[in-house]
Amino acid sequence: VYDRLVAQREAFPLERVYVHTDAEDYLQGDRIWLKGYLMDEVAHTPVDSTLYLYAELFDKEGTLIRRVKILRRQGAFSGYLDIPEDMPSGEAFIRAYTRYMAAAPETAFTKRIAVGRDLVRDVASPRDNGGLTVKRRPHGFQLRYPSKDYQYLLVMRGGEIVFLESVGRG
Repeated sequence: VYDRLVAQREAFPLERVYVHTDAEDYLQGDRIWLKGYLMDEVAHTPVDSTLYLYAELFDKEGTLIRRVKILRRQGAFSGYLDIPEDMPSGEAFIRAYTRYMAAAPETAFTKRIAVGRDLVRDVASPRDNGGLTVKRRPHGFQLRYPSKDYQYLLVMRGGEIVFLESVGRG
């Protein structure tokens, strides 16, 4: 019996998909960047038994919005899902799976996200922020600092300064 179980396990490994996204909150029209990894569920080692990962975007009602097929390259699956401009606002979720996993949908990877132009979210800031408030808006962020003096806005990406300007009150 043991030999048969080992043979079955080698022929049909237990796959588990893990997916990272570039954010948790999105706006209509945004692109969700994905990176997925396929692992053996028991041994926690990479599995290269499949060539494609399927990723799907669902709205809050569970309606399928988009599906993409992502090719494995160098041990990982990298791709994206575009959010349609007319997608309803609210909670949504991403599901990712392989063809082998499609027979058992409960094994698929799922992640909840928020989508919406009307969603304005406070962004976490340090406790002693001097009154600085940051809100996510449809076309970027709104920063407010209650001061009569000028302040400077510094934006860095990958350790490089990409923007430095003085900003006035409000």
